[in-house]
Amino acid sequence: MDKRLRHLSALRCFESAARLQSYTQAALELNITQAAVSQQMRQLENALAVKLFVRKGRNMHLTEAGEVLLMSTQSAFKRIIGGLNQIQTQELAGSLTITSTQSFCSLWLMPNLSSFYESHDDIQIRVLGSNRFEDIRLNHIDIAIRLFY
Repeated sequence: MDKRLRHLSALRCFESAARLQSYTQAALELNITQAAVSQQMRQLENALAVKLFVRKGRNMHLTEAGEVLLMSTQSAFKRIIGGLNQIQTQELAGSLTITSTQSFCSLWLMPNLSSFYESHDDIQIRVLGSNRFEDIRLNHIDIAIRLFY
């Protein structure tokens, strides 16, 4: 693998700083200090042996190399996010077993489950209303709702 990929966190920082054209705004977005953004940009520029930003007064501008890198990082991050979305939004199917007290099931759970069921009609829902504690493993219970005093 290319050794330049060691700088993925710096590339994330670069994308933010370049898009926002501000180290300060990038620091706020990434929840780090402005000095940390500045240091990561300096390290990235040194590692790549290319200048990415130029300052003109209080404004920051991308160099030609910075423009190319911004387009590349944004494209790459969009592809990664697309892949993450694809694997995390796989269709739900199967069954869901919920247990709680009889009063909670009848007064709150059942009336509120209808909207879930309408959205996920491929999921079989089983509700066990019982005032005793059910063995979660034995009854294959996914969710147990109990109130302890």
